[in-house]
Amino acid sequence: MSVANSQQSFKPLSQYVLDHDIQSDNGAMIYTLQRCSALLNSINAIIFDQDEALADEYFTSSNKLGLFAATLHSKVKNIKIDVAEKEVADLIIAKSKLYLADMTDNYLKSGDYVSNSYIQNELLFCTSMANEFDKSLGQ
Repeated sequence: MSVANSQQSFKPLSQYVLDHDIQSDNGAMIYTLQRCSALLNSINAIIFDQDEALADEYFTSSNKLGLFAATLHSKVKNIKIDVAEKEVADLIIAKSKLYLADMTDNYLKSGDYVSNSYIQNELLFCTSMANEFDKSLGQ
């Protein structure tokens, strides 16, 4: 099965970060963090029953990226952090629903939620991003 046969709700993050300088464009960074948080949260939901420890790792990484997105959003928009957290959480939830739909569609077509789809590359990108944030924060 080719990647082209899978449902794809999003432009691939690999292409998005080529088109946007996430290091200098705060809006692009916030969007990327939201996407990664949403994907990791979706993976958590999919694997929770099979591997709770791994699911917890994805959940923790998702929360860290979401919190960083909210903090940056608060600064960029000059709004209170609780307002920014709510706005970002709502967007992450909406994106998670799209990822879950794509993963379900991929499972129906291939028997796997992630492999042979754009989500496979997104997962590598997002776990790498989460690991880099952990390193930069000294955690």
